[in-house]
Amino acid sequence: MKDGFLVVGALNPNVRVCNPGENVRELVSLAERAAEAGISVAVTPELALTGATAGDLYLSSCLTETVETVLRAYLDETAELDLLSFVGLPVALDGKLYNAAAVAFRGRLLGLVPKTAASGVFSPAPEENRVVSYAGETCLFGARQLFTRSGAPRLTVACEIGEDLTLPVPPSVCHAAAGATLIVNLAADPETVGRAAFRRTLVSLHSARVRAAYVYAGAGKGESGTDLVFSGQGIVASLGKTVAESEPFSDRPILSATVDLDLVLSERRRAKTETSGAPLYDKTEFDLHEADVPTPAVPRLPFVPSDPAELKRRCDLILKIQARALAGRMERAYAKSAVVGVSGGLDSTLALLVSVAAADLIGLPRTAVHAVTMPGFGTTGRTRGNAEKLAEALGASFSEIPINRAVEQHFADVGHDPKNTNAVYENAQARER
Repeated sequence: MKDGFLVVGALNPNVRVCNPGENVRELVSLAERAAEAGISVAVTPELALTGATAGDLYLSSCLTETVETVLRAYLDETAELDLLSFVGLPVALDGKLYNAAAVAFRGRLLGLVPKTAASGVFSPAPEENRVVSYAGETCLFGARQLFTRSGAPRLTVACEIGEDLTLPVPPSVCHAAAGATLIVNLAADPETVGRAAFRRTLVSLHSARVRAAYVYAGAGKGESGTDLVFSGQGIVASLGKTVAESEPFSDRPILSATVDLDLVLSERRRAKTETSGAPLYDKTEFDLHEADVPTPAVPRLPFVPSDPAELKRRCDLILKIQARALAGRMERAYAKSAVVGVSGGLDSTLALLVSVAAADLIGLPRTAVHAVTMPGFGTTGRTRGNAEKLAEALGASFSEIPINRAVEQHFADVGHDPKNTNAVYENAQARER
């Protein structure tokens, strides 16, 4: 992370259902590759240590005990990596079974975050966080946790799991209100026709709703296909825009993207996001090192869509917005005509287009729009000709009022030499027009 830019990754392991030993080796390998690629926060799919399709086998004590053992191995194997990772696993605690995410950093278990939505054999997250012992570590267990980089609270990460995102009030709404700037989702959503597009739209719109960056990692290759099929789709979104996406069934092991957390904070300040009513959260700090992050390329025209169809839609909308406002003003003033000064340049051309569109909206003939050109000392035949052709093409009335003599009189009145083409020279023509 550097200057607010953070590289995040959605991992797509090739899982072996109910084989935690093999799965942990796969996850360690992906974590090492992610760290080498400069990723600072990595997210696995839901229940990645066992696979998300084990059914009643999750109830096996042998399986849950093995998961706890291999998580310890994961912590030890990734202890040298400067990587905050979220690993999906089943957790057995106090006679209950939870679908959870283990939050690991440099060999430490920072926390266990259970799924809020109850599903299958799993219990929902408890109302309050509590301290537990797991995999040889003492950590917090609960859904209301934030993980914050020491000395840099702009990187504050929170977690939700799978269907949590589709609840009427997803946990991430409270996470963001409590200060989370990055939300991660460990998911296992089966693939159906049209589901990938829905998932992309859901994640993108939700990132706009909570004003945060969002990393979605879906289960994929290796899951049982008895009842469902999983595509391994990964999505990174921020503030309503899809930053990166791996296509369904692409088997892409790591999806990485750069998100701008400074922009997230800026948008929250602009929107005056309220956080005082957020539920009480526990914060755990981690010491992520400063790293060089390539600055994302900024388009030369950042507010102009590169897609021609989208550009046309946006331009049409801008014209309609302006025309509707002008039409309303003309109606309230009982105006029967509009006078527009036209030079042949871009600004006056747009003004004339808007005026004609407004006349169309309120039922006035286009001849009620009077295009007036006022040639002066710097006016060329080309710009004057453009103005006349434009008015003719739009069906507006056209007239010409030269301003040379009036401006010369103004120069004489203020004692300005017409040969001195400074600001006074330019302003005199603008004032006369």
